[in-house]
Amino acid sequence: MGKSVGSLLLSVFVLVNLSTETGGSAHRPILSGPNLAYVNTKVEFQCEMPGLSIPVSFKLFRNNEDLVATRNSTKGRSASFQLQVKEGLEGRYYCRVTAGGQTGISNMVHLQVVIPVSGVSLLSDPNPPIIYEGTSFTLYCEAKRGTRLFYTWYHNKQNVTASFHLYHFAGNSLIVRGATEKHAGKYSCLAGNKMEVNARFSGSNDMDIVVKTYLSVPKVSFTLFKEGSDFRANVSCWSTRGSPPVTFTLLLEGREVDNHTSNSLEAWFSVPVTVGMDMGVLQCRAQTDSHQVLSDPVDLEVAPVGGQVSVQVQYLYTADSRLATVQLQCVLTRGTLPAFSWSYNRSPLPKERHPSSVIQHGPFLFLTDITPENSGYYRCMARDSFDANSSWVESEEALIKVAELGVASIEIIAVGFCCLLLLVLVGSVLFMFCTFSREKKNLDDATQTHVEELHQSDSSGELQVPVVETEVVEICV
Repeated sequence: MGKSVGSLLLSVFVLVNLSTETGGSAHRPILSGPNLAYVNTKVEFQCEMPGLSIPVSFKLFRNNEDLVATRNSTKGRSASFQLQVKEGLEGRYYCRVTAGGQTGISNMVHLQVVIPVSGVSLLSDPNPPIIYEGTSFTLYCEAKRGTRLFYTWYHNKQNVTASFHLYHFAGNSLIVRGATEKHAGKYSCLAGNKMEVNARFSGSNDMDIVVKTYLSVPKVSFTLFKEGSDFRANVSCWSTRGSPPVTFTLLLEGREVDNHTSNSLEAWFSVPVTVGMDMGVLQCRAQTDSHQVLSDPVDLEVAPVGGQVSVQVQYLYTADSRLATVQLQCVLTRGTLPAFSWSYNRSPLPKERHPSSVIQHGPFLFLTDITPENSGYYRCMARDSFDANSSWVESEEALIKVAELGVASIEIIAVGFCCLLLLVLVGSVLFMFCTFSREKKNLDDATQTHVEELHQSDSSGELQVPVVETEVVEICV
């Protein structure tokens, strides 16, 4: 408060002196010098009084009458003042010129002492910077020393601007709200002094921001393998997304069987199994340091391959009605973990015979090269995949004759449909015409009969006009 009042009084003092001490003269001292200067550097103020040639005394003041330096000049034109900038020298500078018993006060130059930036480091909230998606974090660019600072932020060596999604700037802070995986990575900041020339900078080290993703619901599957004379299930438990480490726990009928902490998103367990027996319900629980999720139940039951086996055939066409692929599917009535094999014309189908035109995938066989060469009898066979000594169960043969797999084009189908529709319309019109003609003929015959009966039965010679009731028949098609 005292400093503000002092500055105000000084301003009034200067204005008064400009009009009185110079006697209203048009000549006034002019002070020039820097507005900004780094600490521990040298600056120069120049005080000039034009129009004088007599001996002059120049005095440099700071703030409220704090004398800084004095210079005497016999030529009376100007004087220079060189100062070593220190932190306490910031303020408003002016010069007082005395000549021939008269005094003039110059304009003011406000010098701001700038401390060079140094010791920049990066801080985070929370600390350590490990968060889950959807939460927020804040980074602080802290400098041990420095004034008039501005800040530049980098994410993975790329400059971060206000246009970046979910980034907010506040002073020396970078705020991210609702973080996603794309916000993870290495962050750094650069602090600099706001100077027109000779700006100085200091940068921080990189900080690695970890944004963890929540676990997806795990899935459970199993295969069977033989161990001596016994069978065991190799149970796989996995999640499609999430941030390791993850602890997977295998549950059988709600009881914990085993658990395993993994740095990946998958774990394996081994469970004894009796083929043909329902061993219960399997479930998998995945857990991190923040939450846990439970899989859907899966029955741990291995039914051996048996019953009937059949081949289902489906023809797949292109948009222009050309046959593109023949799909054959081997369908079982029983079997949990089957292995499949195919035969062609009662011989095993060699995998190398048509590597690009015959594709086998599980129970499916795809014929993609539709040529007569692929015509013939196809049969599928299945057995237990976990027992190489199990017997094959075969299907009936399915005849695939490519030459007879032609199909009417869309144009032919459209023409046939139009012809059929035309026949239906013509038949409907004829039916309506015939019905109307028959009803009209019946009405005319009935009228004529009434007239003849009237003439024959009129014994008194007077004409009796009968009342004829006419029924209008509406025919709706």
